[in-house]
Amino acid sequence: MERYFDWQVKVGATRHLGGLKATEELVKSCNISKNKRVLEIGCGVGLTLCYVSRKYDCRIVGIDILENMIKEALRKVKKYNIDRKVDLVMADAQNLPFREESFDIVFGESVNVFIEDKLKAMKEYARVVKQGGYIGFNEGTWIKLPPENVRKYLFKLSSMVLETYDKWIKLLMDSGLKVIFTRVYRIKYSDELTSIKIYGIRDSLKVILKFMFLLMKSHETRAFIMRMWKFQLKNLSKYLGYGIYVGKKL
Repeated sequence: MERYFDWQVKVGATRHLGGLKATEELVKSCNISKNKRVLEIGCGVGLTLCYVSRKYDCRIVGIDILENMIKEALRKVKKYNIDRKVDLVMADAQNLPFREESFDIVFGESVNVFIEDKLKAMKEYARVVKQGGYIGFNEGTWIKLPPENVRKYLFKLSSMVLETYDKWIKLLMDSGLKVIFTRVYRIKYSDELTSIKIYGIRDSLKVILKFMFLLMKSHETRAFIMRMWKFQLKNLSKYLGYGIYVGKKL
């Protein structure tokens, strides 16, 4: 997992399925709006966090378990001059350092697939969200369950454990939430390109240049990225999708 995230920190970009389209659908489904207190789980380098804070004028706390992610996110927060509305905390989603009912909304993108005890994490989200608050995620979803060897190799490459639609729904319900919105999509790589709107054209070019430089400089990184890319094209295209899952604390 550290290797998987290390190159993301170096290029200044973290990836989630569905691009900006998925982010916008998730944000609207969770009713994120001005003056809401929001917690983003697994904020990564801070792209979604900064985008949502700036567009919706809400107060956001972002957590991530990796120190380098928090440092990179802090640089972006300062760049956009939104440090009065954004706080960053290094923390484990399975043991959140917040009091009960601290937030109006808890959300995240492509984060629970990396968490070992997903139910424990979901119960933590339910604990820190207010009564009537929303918990929502955009998560990789098996549209069709692949063979076990494919799932094992994906875990070996990236530490990801994806779930089926039914399993994601069960996790929300088992944490005491009422499921209010779900939608599952097959992957369209054209959707991934919409993330340029989050980065901006200039920063998108910087990310591409950093990525190309990293590939040329590091044989180990080049080999790792190629293994991931070939594996995804060959084994995951007919199985992999993503889902928007939103629950409400009653």
